[in-house]
Amino acid sequence: MLHKAIFYVIGFILVAGINAHSYQPVRDSFAKHMTTTEQKHRIPKGLLSAISKVESGRYHKRHRKIISWPWVIHAEGEGQFFRTKQEAVAAVRALKAKGIKNIDVGLMQVNLLHHPQAFSSLDQAFDPQKNIEYAARFLTDLKKKHASWSNAIAHYHSALPQHHIPYRDKVDRMWREEKKKSAGNWVERDYFRFTDD
Repeated sequence: MLHKAIFYVIGFILVAGINAHSYQPVRDSFAKHMTTTEQKHRIPKGLLSAISKVESGRYHKRHRKIISWPWVIHAEGEGQFFRTKQEAVAAVRALKAKGIKNIDVGLMQVNLLHHPQAFSSLDQAFDPQKNIEYAARFLTDLKKKHASWSNAIAHYHSALPQHHIPYRDKVDRMWREEKKKSAGNWVERDYFRFTDD
Protein backbone atom coordinates (compact mmCIF):
# COMPACT_ATOMS: atom_id res chain seq x y z
CA MET A 1 0.00 0.00 0.00
CA LEU A 2 2.71 2.50 0.96
CA HIS A 3 6.09 3.25 -0.65
CA LYS A 4 5.88 0.66 -3.39
CA ALA A 5 4.76 0.37 -6.97
CA ILE A 6 1.21 -0.88 -7.15
CA PHE A 7 0.95 -4.53 -8.16
CA TYR A 8 -2.61 -4.35 -9.35
CA VAL A 9 -3.10 -3.31 -12.95
CA ILE A 10 -6.63 -2.48 -13.97
CA GLY A 11 -7.46 -4.89 -16.73
CA PHE A 12 -8.56 -8.41 -17.41
CA ILE A 13 -6.72 -10.58 -14.92
CA LEU A 14 -8.23 -14.00 -14.41
CA VAL A 15 -9.06 -15.26 -10.96
CA ALA A 16 -7.60 -18.73 -11.21
CA GLY A 17 -9.20 -21.35 -9.03
CA ILE A 18 -11.56 -19.05 -7.11
CA ASN A 19 -14.99 -20.57 -6.60
CA ALA A 20 -17.65 -17.94 -7.20
CA HIS A 21 -20.21 -19.67 -4.98
CA SER A 22 -17.94 -19.87 -1.92
CA TYR A 23 -16.89 -16.26 -2.50
CA GLN A 24 -20.41 -14.79 -2.55
CA PRO A 25 -21.22 -14.84 1.22
CA VAL A 26 -17.83 -13.32 2.03
CA ARG A 27 -18.22 -10.59 -0.58
CA ASP A 28 -21.73 -9.71 0.58
CA SER A 29 -20.51 -9.42 4.14
CA PHE A 30 -17.65 -7.05 3.51
CA ALA A 31 -19.51 -5.06 0.85
CA LYS A 32 -22.12 -4.18 3.49
CA HIS A 33 -19.38 -3.42 5.98
CA MET A 34 -17.71 -1.03 3.52
CA THR A 35 -20.96 0.92 3.25
CA THR A 36 -21.47 1.17 7.01
CA THR A 37 -17.79 2.03 7.52
CA GLU A 38 -18.04 4.84 4.97
CA GLN A 39 -21.04 6.23 6.83
CA LYS A 40 -19.31 5.88 10.20
CA HIS A 41 -16.18 7.75 9.09
CA ARG A 42 -17.96 10.15 6.70
CA ILE A 43 -16.07 8.79 3.71
CA PRO A 44 -17.61 9.51 0.29
CA LYS A 45 -19.88 6.72 -0.88
CA GLY A 46 -18.17 3.99 -2.88
CA LEU A 47 -14.62 5.17 -2.17
CA LEU A 48 -13.62 2.21 0.00
CA SER A 49 -14.91 -0.21 -2.61
CA ALA A 50 -12.97 1.60 -5.35
CA ILE A 51 -9.73 1.57 -3.32
CA SER A 52 -10.16 -2.09 -2.40
CA LYS A 53 -10.61 -3.05 -6.04
CA VAL A 54 -7.44 -1.19 -6.99
CA GLU A 55 -5.57 -2.71 -4.04
CA SER A 56 -6.86 -6.28 -4.03
CA GLY A 57 -9.07 -6.60 -7.08
CA ARG A 58 -9.00 -9.18 -9.81
CA TYR A 59 -11.12 -9.72 -12.87
CA HIS A 60 -13.62 -12.50 -12.26
CA LYS A 61 -14.15 -14.29 -15.56
CA ARG A 62 -17.47 -15.84 -14.64
CA HIS A 63 -19.04 -12.62 -13.37
CA ARG A 64 -17.21 -10.44 -15.90
CA LYS A 65 -16.26 -7.83 -13.36
CA ILE A 66 -13.49 -6.86 -10.99
CA ILE A 67 -13.95 -8.16 -7.46
CA SER A 68 -12.06 -7.40 -4.28
CA TRP A 69 -10.49 -10.45 -2.70
CA PRO A 70 -9.81 -10.57 1.07
CA TRP A 71 -6.95 -13.10 1.15
CA VAL A 72 -4.27 -11.26 -0.77
CA ILE A 73 -0.67 -10.45 0.04
CA HIS A 74 1.96 -8.41 -1.72
CA ALA A 75 5.66 -8.75 -0.96
CA GLU A 76 8.92 -8.42 -2.85
CA GLY A 77 7.18 -6.99 -5.89
CA GLU A 78 4.71 -9.85 -6.24
CA GLY A 79 1.02 -10.11 -5.42
CA GLN A 80 -0.51 -13.44 -4.42
CA PHE A 81 -4.16 -14.41 -4.14
CA PHE A 82 -5.19 -17.33 -1.92
CA ARG A 83 -8.32 -19.45 -1.74
CA THR A 84 -8.64 -19.17 2.03
CA LYS A 85 -7.71 -16.99 4.95
CA GLN A 86 -5.64 -19.84 6.40
CA GLU A 87 -3.52 -20.06 3.25
CA ALA A 88 -2.90 -16.31 3.30
CA VAL A 89 -1.91 -16.35 6.98
CA ALA A 90 0.46 -19.28 6.37
CA ALA A 91 2.06 -17.45 3.43
CA VAL A 92 2.73 -14.34 5.54
CA ARG A 93 4.20 -16.47 8.33
CA ALA A 94 6.52 -18.12 5.82
CA LEU A 95 7.65 -14.73 4.50
CA LYS A 96 8.27 -13.44 8.02
CA ALA A 97 10.28 -16.58 8.82
CA LYS A 98 12.56 -15.59 5.92
CA GLY A 99 13.00 -12.14 7.42
CA ILE A 100 10.67 -10.34 5.01
CA LYS A 101 8.81 -7.53 6.79
CA ASN A 102 7.46 -5.31 4.02
CA ILE A 103 4.19 -7.14 3.36
CA ASP A 104 0.79 -5.76 2.33
CA VAL A 105 -2.22 -7.77 3.51
CA GLY A 106 -5.92 -8.11 2.91
CA LEU A 107 -8.61 -6.27 1.00
CA MET A 108 -7.10 -2.84 1.34
CA GLN A 109 -3.46 -3.96 1.43
CA VAL A 110 -2.39 -2.65 4.83
CA ASN A 111 1.39 -2.68 5.07
CA LEU A 112 2.62 -4.62 8.12
CA LEU A 113 6.00 -2.84 8.18
CA HIS A 114 4.60 0.69 8.18
CA HIS A 115 1.57 -0.18 10.32
CA PRO A 116 2.94 -2.61 12.92
CA GLN A 117 0.18 -1.85 15.45
CA ALA A 118 -2.71 -2.15 12.99
CA PHE A 119 -3.71 -5.68 13.98
CA SER A 120 -3.26 -7.86 17.03
CA SER A 121 -2.64 -10.95 14.90
CA LEU A 122 -2.42 -12.15 11.30
CA ASP A 123 -5.83 -13.72 11.75
CA GLN A 124 -7.20 -10.27 12.51
CA ALA A 125 -5.24 -8.72 9.62
CA PHE A 126 -7.11 -10.98 7.19
CA ASP A 127 -10.50 -10.43 8.79
CA PRO A 128 -12.25 -8.36 6.10
CA GLN A 129 -14.07 -6.13 8.58
CA LYS A 130 -10.98 -5.42 10.71
CA ASN A 131 -8.91 -4.78 7.61
CA ILE A 132 -11.47 -2.39 6.14
CA GLU A 133 -11.91 -0.59 9.45
CA TYR A 134 -8.20 0.05 9.82
CA ALA A 135 -7.88 1.20 6.21
CA ALA A 136 -10.83 3.58 6.71
CA ARG A 137 -9.28 5.12 9.82
CA PHE A 138 -5.97 5.51 8.02
CA LEU A 139 -7.66 7.13 5.03
CA THR A 140 -9.61 9.61 7.19
CA ASP A 141 -6.42 10.51 9.09
CA LEU A 142 -4.76 11.20 5.74
CA LYS A 143 -7.69 13.39 4.73
CA LYS A 144 -7.29 15.46 7.90
CA LYS A 145 -3.55 15.74 7.36
CA HIS A 146 -3.62 16.54 3.63
CA ALA A 147 -6.86 18.57 3.53
CA SER A 148 -8.70 16.73 0.73
CA TRP A 149 -9.89 13.30 -0.32
CA SER A 150 -7.79 13.61 -3.46
CA ASN A 151 -4.60 13.97 -1.44
CA ALA A 152 -5.70 11.33 1.04
CA ILE A 153 -6.20 8.78 -1.74
CA ALA A 154 -2.82 9.59 -3.25
CA HIS A 155 -1.01 9.30 0.08
CA TYR A 156 -2.83 6.08 0.94
CA HIS A 157 -0.48 4.53 -1.56
CA SER A 158 2.70 6.58 -1.33
CA ALA A 159 4.12 9.92 -0.27
CA LEU A 160 5.98 10.13 -3.59
CA PRO A 161 4.18 11.92 -6.45
CA GLN A 162 5.62 9.60 -9.11
CA HIS A 163 3.77 6.75 -7.38
CA HIS A 164 0.74 8.41 -5.84
CA ILE A 165 -0.50 10.40 -8.84
CA PRO A 166 -0.92 7.33 -11.11
CA TYR A 167 -2.47 5.48 -8.16
CA ARG A 168 -4.98 8.26 -7.54
CA ASP A 169 -5.89 8.18 -11.24
CA LYS A 170 -6.54 4.41 -11.04
CA VAL A 171 -8.83 4.93 -8.06
CA ASP A 172 -10.56 7.74 -9.95
CA ARG A 173 -11.31 5.43 -12.89
CA MET A 174 -12.48 2.65 -10.60
CA TRP A 175 -14.72 4.99 -8.65
CA ARG A 176 -16.27 6.22 -11.89
CA GLU A 177 -16.99 2.60 -12.86
CA GLU A 178 -18.58 2.04 -9.46
CA LYS A 179 -20.81 5.05 -10.04
CA LYS A 180 -21.98 3.74 -13.41
CA LYS A 181 -22.96 0.41 -11.86
CA SER A 182 -24.80 2.09 -9.01
CA ALA A 183 -26.51 4.81 -11.05
CA GLY A 184 -29.55 6.10 -9.24
CA ASN A 185 -28.24 5.16 -5.81
CA TRP A 186 -25.51 7.79 -5.72
CA VAL A 187 -25.62 11.36 -4.51
CA GLU A 188 -23.61 13.53 -6.88
CA ARG A 189 -21.83 15.37 -4.06
CA ASP A 190 -20.50 12.01 -2.87
CA TYR A 191 -19.08 11.24 -6.26
CA PHE A 192 -15.51 11.58 -7.32
CA ARG A 193 -14.74 15.27 -7.71
CA PHE A 194 -12.06 15.43 -5.00
CA THR A 195 -13.75 18.42 -3.44
CA ASP A 196 -14.58 18.77 0.22
CA ASP A 197 -17.13 21.57 0.20
